[in-house]
Amino acid sequence: EDEFEFYPDSTVENVLSPITKRLLDSLQPKKYEYKFHLIDNNSEVNAFATIDGHIYVFSGLLTFADNPEQVAGIIAHEIGHHENGDLVDRLMKELGLSVLVAVLSGGDAVMISEISKILISTGFDRKQEREADEFAYDLMTKVQINPASLAHFFTKLKAEEKTYPDDLEIIATHPNSKHRIGGALSSPLPEGF
Repeated sequence: EDEFEFYPDSTVENVLSPITKRLLDSLQPKKYEYKFHLIDNNSEVNAFATIDGHIYVFSGLLTFADNPEQVAGIIAHEIGHHENGDLVDRLMKELGLSVLVAVLSGGDAVMISEISKILISTGFDRKQEREADEFAYDLMTKVQINPASLAHFFTKLKAEEKTYPDDLEIIATHPNSKHRIGGALSSPLPEGF
């Protein structure tokens, strides 16, 4: 938290709560009590998940997105990383079982800070990213948001060259934009659409 400037909790409540409440109310049971943080950085179009249900959203994501539905899709993707157990899997790969047990059983603040830095600096693998996308599409459908809004978001990212070229997918952690757009467009529509 020393590395970023944060908006106050009241701003997070006003800006993100209408979106996050809608998503979380339909997610029962959920594995965590989620905590959302808004980072004051308009140049970064991103969000990320760290341990214990924390999800960080850069203000640049909010200014880049065309509507709240696109933001909901990105946040649903990050929730998917938590609900799918991706963070625990990453910690197991990076640190091993003994450190993971220490953290989950109430490790000290310094250890948790260092582990959070590892989680931020190392990415999920493409399979985990694809599964988090699928989780987001399902959750969006459940709360009556058309997953195609994420396709529009990824199309805009691609058009503004905020993603890597499609032919570099083999070295990237995220599926390329073309595949993510196709996945969002092929997801079932919510009832009534």
